[in-house]
Amino acid sequence: FIASVEKGVRMQLAAGGPVAGYPVSDVKVTLVDGKTHSTDSKDIAFQSAGKLAVRAALDKGGARLLQPMDTVTFQVGEQHQGDLNALISRHGGFITATNADGAGLTAEAVVPTAAMAEVSDALRAVTAGEGQYTAQLSHYQPLPENQVKEVVENSPHKH
Repeated sequence: FIASVEKGVRMQLAAGGPVAGYPVSDVKVTLVDGKTHSTDSKDIAFQSAGKLAVRAALDKGGARLLQPMDTVTFQVGEQHQGDLNALISRHGGFITATNADGAGLTAEAVVPTAAMAEVSDALRAVTAGEGQYTAQLSHYQPLPENQVKEVVENSPHKH
C-alpha cells in the first residue's frame, strides 16, 4: 500500500497547489500509519487517501505563492546612483552592495524576475542607454500579499 499512497501524493502535488494551482515545492511527506485488509484494500483507495492527505495538509499548512528573485549587477555612472536606487526600489528590489571606483558605480541588487523587463527599460531611460546589467536567478521568496490576488485571478491553473 505504500507505493499506492506515494502515487496519490505525487499526483496531488503535480496537480498544483491550493492558492493558484502552481506547482508545490519544498514539501516533505511522511507516512506514519496504515494497514491493509484483504477485502477492502484497493490500489485506488490508497491513492485517494494520499491525495486527500496532501490536500488537507496544504490547506492547513497555509501554502504561499513564491516569486523568483534575480541577483542583478548594475554598472552605471556615479551620477545615476540616486536614479538606480529609486528604480530598484520602485520595482520591489533592494540593493545589497555598491562600489564606486572612479570609473563608475557597480551595484549588486536583488530584484523580482518578473520586474526585470521594466527594470531594463527604465535603466536604459535613466542612463541614456549607457547603464548595463547582468542578472541570474537567485532564489524564491514569498510573493507580497498585495500581489497575490492579481496572480490568483490571472492564473492559467485556476481550479
